[in-house]
Amino acid sequence: MKSLLLAVTALVAVWAAPAPEHLTGQALVDFVNANTNLWKAELNTKWTLPQFKKRLMNSKYVKVPAGTPEAAFTVYEDFYNYKSGVYHHVTGQELGGHAVKILGWGNLNGQNYWLVANSWDTDWGESGFFRIRSGNDECGIEDGIVAGIPKN
Repeated sequence: MKSLLLAVTALVAVWAAPAPEHLTGQALVDFVNANTNLWKAELNTKWTLPQFKKRLMNSKYVKVPAGTPEAAFTVYEDFYNYKSGVYHHVTGQELGGHAVKILGWGNLNGQNYWLVANSWDTDWGESGFFRIRSGNDECGIEDGIVAGIPKN
């Protein structure tokens, strides 16, 4: 939930009036809805993965100024060596956080994954993209997904 609130705060700072720092939870959501006409905010921590995927694929939600869903996750040393396949953390120290775009999902050899665009250029991973396990909050990626919701 902390990730959602941070992301909503960031969106408010860019697209609306600066959000007072003391606002959290529903108060922050109400502030966003009162101060922007581009999208509406909602606080929902009860979606299941299938519900989120269904909503993610709805063109109503991806054709908005905010664009595709963004995600934040923890990067470990072994992530730098990713070349192909479905990534999951095996070894190495935590190096920090990273923000990426989720483009979709799939299944490779029985393993569900998110298809993600990275910002490290095309010589990294699968031409700048990677697949990461879905359904188990791999490296915290499912806890940090944010997407715009159009008001109209």
